[in-house]
Amino acid sequence: MVKIGQSYNVVVAGRKGAHANIVTEIYDSETATWKLVIDKNQIQLQQSFQTNAVFFNGSLYCAGQNAILVYNLEQNQWMEISGPIMENTKLMLPQICVCHSCLLMVEVMSNRFLMTRISIWKLSKFGGLWSKIASMPDKLLKEVMNISGSRLFTYFGCNNLVLFIFARRRVLAYNIRQNSWHWIPCCPFIHNFARRFAHFSYDPNLGSII
Repeated sequence: MVKIGQSYNVVVAGRKGAHANIVTEIYDSETATWKLVIDKNQIQLQQSFQTNAVFFNGSLYCAGQNAILVYNLEQNQWMEISGPIMENTKLMLPQICVCHSCLLMVEVMSNRFLMTRISIWKLSKFGGLWSKIASMPDKLLKEVMNISGSRLFTYFGCNNLVLFIFARRRVLAYNIRQNSWHWIPCCPFIHNFARRFAHFSYDPNLGSII
């Protein structure tokens, strides 16, 4: 969902069948109607992409193993851009998050399905080049392995922080401005392993209320 002034748009996209073109529909709150977008680029989905997208500089971004899908809301067109050159991302499907007005992606290197390195990449504002800005310290990585082993984790951006969620309840924060890592205290109201426990980013301000 993308908010524009007092109105908002909802973008829903996907494919029908294997190797089909992307089908995009947009809901406009001002007219309370849906419309089917005709995209001249006719991009076909050849791989899996993250099911959620992030809004950044007027476009929606979602990541796959070998490419990143970008939807320009003004032009109503999809395009593909290259992601960072990662050595091994078989452990998890890459995701994109926005943090401190930057577009970030996390790289997970693994050996026999055990995590050996977690790094953070940033997309430059000009030129579309990716650069590695941080790697998780070995001491923290060992703590992560003791908590979650080879299980997958999720992450998202919130203001200046990239928040990593391990074993569904342990949260590790990376501060992009201070280049520092720290654990966030566990929530005292959650006990044992909560299978339906979920995290999301919410910035409480008037602009986030529709």
